[in-house]
Amino acid sequence: MNLHICLVSDQLLANYIPVIMDRPDQVHLVSSAYMVNKGMTARFRKMLEQQGFSVFQHDNMPDHDIGGIRRFAEQLWEAVDKQVPDDPAITLNLTGGNKLMTLAMWDVFKGIVERIVYTDTFNNCIEYLHDQTREPLRSVLDIPQYLQAYGVKFLQALSDDEEWLAAVNQRKPVSKYLAENAERLGDFIGVLNKLANDTLEEENHRLLLRYPTQYFRNPPRGIWRDALRQLQQSGLLKWDGDREVTFTNPETVRYLGGIWLEEYVYLIARDANPEHVACSVKINWDSSRNATNELDVILVHHNRMLVIECKTLRFGNDQQKDSDMVYKISDLGDDLRGLFGKTWLVSAREPTPRLLDRAKSRRLAVISAAGLKDLRRSILDWMDGG
Repeated sequence: MNLHICLVSDQLLANYIPVIMDRPDQVHLVSSAYMVNKGMTARFRKMLEQQGFSVFQHDNMPDHDIGGIRRFAEQLWEAVDKQVPDDPAITLNLTGGNKLMTLAMWDVFKGIVERIVYTDTFNNCIEYLHDQTREPLRSVLDIPQYLQAYGVKFLQALSDDEEWLAAVNQRKPVSKYLAENAERLGDFIGVLNKLANDTLEEENHRLLLRYPTQYFRNPPRGIWRDALRQLQQSGLLKWDGDREVTFTNPETVRYLGGIWLEEYVYLIARDANPEHVACSVKINWDSSRNATNELDVILVHHNRMLVIECKTLRFGNDQQKDSDMVYKISDLGDDLRGLFGKTWLVSAREPTPRLLDRAKSRRLAVISAAGLKDLRRSILDWMDGG
């Protein structure tokens, strides 16, 4: 009989990963009243039971008063001892809980259990405290599991749809062209966004293509002409060679209105070959199941998550709006990624110094037009632990 005893905390993955690696016969969850009331214990139990584990709860461990915590730990051992056969192989995970809880559990269990472990997320390993050895964390998480640990339900991803994938692959040369020339095409991207959006009209909560023919203010020249030729040759719009452009269908309108960047980021990320990658991911929250969010691109690699949000809008016109966008993206990333992940803003336009300062203060990395050509290297560096 092999069992794990885990102190439940906000960071469930530090307990979850060793359990998945070791596959014990039983998992015993030890929780303070605060963790139970916060819903962390129920969430952790659900995650484990979905993976087929037999789970036992030991609730209301004191989180202060070392004497009371120690008495609870002694009673916990008596309860566990009665539930299991003779000489079980017990692993005590001390990653969760506060310092007093950890000290009391160490004091009571150190002469009883076979292993005492601590998950070192920063160095990506399990520290075996009983014999001072360590083991690298194995890759065990996919995107739905990672999200579930933070109270988020994975609903669906467009990248799981074969027809969508075929269309994205067909548009890949155009997406690559726009991204690799984004520094020179900044104003063109802005005008294209506006023209594409001006074709649409909302009716019964649906966007319909009402005004497919639009006009540039002046006849395009230079690289703008080159870009329009690329778009026309790919069948994404019709251009008369002068000021008039005609958009052909709602899907290409969405693409030319900014979705091309999301597709480019997904294709580059996919080609970097992480363990898991998804695009246009719909999620909702345990705390608000009626509120649905959509995430542009998500990667999970070696138990770490990277959330990428993509923007083609111009910065600097409204500094408050720019700041609000940074705060929204960083807050969403904080809610999703925990200790194991990062959030990036990938932009086809150059950010203002003020926006970069805001992003830096919120630990939000920004990759702008100049960095799009090297996006694959940036993703590979992240996959390598950077």
